[in-house]
Amino acid sequence: MKIILDFCSLFWYNSHMKITNNKWTDSEVRLLKKEYGTATTQQLAVRLNKTPTAIYSKVQYLRKRGWTFDSTRRRK
Repeated sequence: MKIILDFCSLFWYNSHMKITNNKWTDSEVRLLKKEYGTATTQQLAVRLNKTPTAIYSKVQYLRKRGWTFDSTRRRK
């Protein structure tokens, strides 16, 4: 169905979209662990160049694997 839409020019690819590396580095994870309890999710998103949803998802992922954070603060 996607091919049919492409031929009809009803579906466009975003050619202006930047290709980014979405992988988390060890230093980013360490900064997240250190700052998660004191900085807001928005501040961390700007500092790490990630979305707030990516920050929240990574914290949840790490918590499932036994990581602890110095905060009981919920998503803001």
